[in-house]
Amino acid sequence: MSGIALLVPREEMLRQAQTVLAEGEYTVNQIRCIKTEDAVKAAQEFIQAGASVIIARGLQASIIRQHCNLPMVLIRITAQEMGLLVTQAKRIVATVRPRIAVVGMKNMLCDMTSFNAIFGIDLSLFYYENADQYPAVTEQAIAWKPDVLIGGALAVDMAVKAGIPTLFLSSSEDSLREAMRN
Repeated sequence: MSGIALLVPREEMLRQAQTVLAEGEYTVNQIRCIKTEDAVKAAQEFIQAGASVIIARGLQASIIRQHCNLPMVLIRITAQEMGLLVTQAKRIVATVRPRIAVVGMKNMLCDMTSFNAIFGIDLSLFYYENADQYPAVTEQAIAWKPDVLIGGALAVDMAVKAGIPTLFLSSSEDSLREAMRN
């Protein structure tokens, strides 16, 4: 194998990637759905097989970048995708101006500075830089007492245990298409 490898954290994203690839505009030599704890091992397998670029997102991308010396393309959530998630979050609660916490790595999130005005929400962003910070940052988000928390798997699990409604920080074909384009 050579060329581009794509690692995604969920089966849904794998199906989305396959749909984008079926359009025929982009070439990705290998795609795989992995658990975060397997990110380095999977990346190393791709490197040994000749991958020259890896596409990944969020915490998985950060971990791979720390342990592997290979060019990376980040999957970034688009503003449209975040807008859809915020709209879903507003439907979950019947509050006039819901408090929505977003937990994620800054490198994977779009600019949301105008979301409060656009969507009529009270949005707070909780960024972490690495895996070690993720639980503590999620705890800060939970302590903020949001009506809904949007985040990755760990953040969602922690918020559910705290009794907070959640949405997984999911992306769509748009962000995958943009990463492949890059």
